[in-house]
Amino acid sequence: MTIVTGTGYSLLETTLRQFERAAEQLGLDAAARDLLRQPVRQFHFTIPVRMDDGRELTLNPGDLFAIAPGHDSWVVGDASYISLHFEGAEAYARK
Repeated sequence: MTIVTGTGYSLLETTLRQFERAAEQLGLDAAARDLLRQPVRQFHFTIPVRMDDGRELTLNPGDLFAIAPGHDSWVVGDASYISLHFEGAEAYARK
């Protein structure tokens, strides 16, 4: 499991760089880019994770993480939560 935290990493800046590359490939005009690059709202969650082997960790707002299969996680509080899951490069385009 990998967690990236600290003041040297900005999830927003990373996302905006990825957005610019995608927008270029899609041919989005400047007005569409300006509209889409501004976050409308943010949700912050704390998510405890328990691995099948008993290890526990807590994911905090802004953490970027990679967790192997064999875990359970839940949101603290009563807010809804949506998670985006991306496969790592080692699994990309495999059949």
